[in-house]
Amino acid sequence: MGVVMITSIRLPDDLEKKLTAFSKITGKKKSSFILEALREYLEELEDYYVVTERMRDYDPTESVSLEELKNTYGVED
Repeated sequence: MGVVMITSIRLPDDLEKKLTAFSKITGKKKSSFILEALREYLEELEDYYVVTERMRDYDPTESVSLEELKNTYGVED
């Protein structure tokens, strides 16, 4: 896994109760839920920034309509 960073966070009571409940139900450690949630969040955030960056370079004059694509590639409905 490489270098491991140990950190601590303060959770609101309601979140901590949910986390504890799911941990008991599933038998998974609380940390595994936190890691999974953080991974998913960061992946979504990364996707957002990639799209945002690409949109900066977007030039609508270079766009092609769906009809033009269909005609070019001989695709029918």
